[in-house]
Amino acid sequence: RCRNVPLRDLTLTRPGMFCSYMLACRDVTIRGVRIESATTPCGDGLDFDGGENVTISDCLIDAGDDGISLKSLTPGEPCLRFTISNCVIRARYWGAIRIGPESTAGARHIAVSNCVFRDCNDGLKIQLTEDAEFADFTFSNITMDRVVRPLFVTNTRYRFSSLSHGVRPPAGAMRRFSFCNINATLFRWEGEGWALPNCYLYALPGSVMEDLTLSNLQLCCPGGGTAADADRADHPEMLDFVEQYPESCLRMGSYPSAGLYIRNAQRICLDGVTVQCAEPDARCAVAAEAVDGLYLHRVRARNCGGVLRHIACP
Repeated sequence: RCRNVPLRDLTLTRPGMFCSYMLACRDVTIRGVRIESATTPCGDGLDFDGGENVTISDCLIDAGDDGISLKSLTPGEPCLRFTISNCVIRARYWGAIRIGPESTAGARHIAVSNCVFRDCNDGLKIQLTEDAEFADFTFSNITMDRVVRPLFVTNTRYRFSSLSHGVRPPAGAMRRFSFCNINATLFRWEGEGWALPNCYLYALPGSVMEDLTLSNLQLCCPGGGTAADADRADHPEMLDFVEQYPESCLRMGSYPSAGLYIRNAQRICLDGVTVQCAEPDARCAVAAEAVDGLYLHRVRARNCGGVLRHIACP
């Protein structure tokens, strides 16, 4: 709960856990900060629990967990008006930029631009888990190298805060997201139990994920999907109970798409999206299920089994 916080031209190294954590701070300026926490379990770089009018620029982060993370664990303390630009982030095991999953108060007016991510499990990881709203997010001019899931956007139900609305919070709403000018090279971690390469936009039935635009998105994917993968129509829902952390995609098996999987959403626009596979892939570039209002323009598939597989998309 501090105001007018400058954090500039520092090197922070080998923290015990999260490298920095700001609770409900306002008018924060972070510039020219270098963070080295790659060897620290839970070694996040910059963490925020709520906050307002935060500017982060020109930072170099090598994190052992999430690079920059926006959370909200206190009702009435959302993340409002965050701008992140000109940063280079490596997040060996998790997300370069993560919004949620702690989301009691939600987040609005978030802008990320002109950044480079490398060696990450997730590039932009956006997880809403409680009865709140994520709205008006813009992500532009981002390059991702060796990222498993460039986009991981999920709306599920999971209680993080003791102050949240019940053990099984009602579903929240995601509205008005824009992803523009993103170039990503996907790869697969070796070993069992890791997430598989793909972009993932997924909401539980009854929740809201609407008005998302993906424009000028270039995905270079590993490929290798089989005809059996392409025919999958039994992809299970995200976990909807308390006993497990909302990361069930790790155990869902193969995706029915080569590059982008969308489920239970409204008004999704793909404009200038290219999915190119290094190895031949029997799956379509895009798979959509229960998407009401799916618009495709200039969507291209290279070395894939087709452009679009759709089920129950009015």
